[in-house]
Amino acid sequence: MDADEREIFDYLKTWGEEWVNAKEICRRAAGKKRYSEDNNWAKPILHRMKERNILEGDELDRKSTRLNSS
Repeated sequence: MDADEREIFDYLKTWGEEWVNAKEICRRAAGKKRYSEDNNWAKPILHRMKERNILEGDELDRKSTRLNSS
């Protein structure tokens, strides 16, 4: 995992197994400065993490650290 992936993963771990909206992750995972520079900064990283099965996603674009059980 690179630094951005680790930052997102560590933020999601604070939520346990709850689903977190991608916009909320963009807003809170790296702080206000990063969000103000690019309010969608985490979305490509979240997509990459989902493809690599680091995160689980649902149809509402929410993410979780739960591993896919299927």
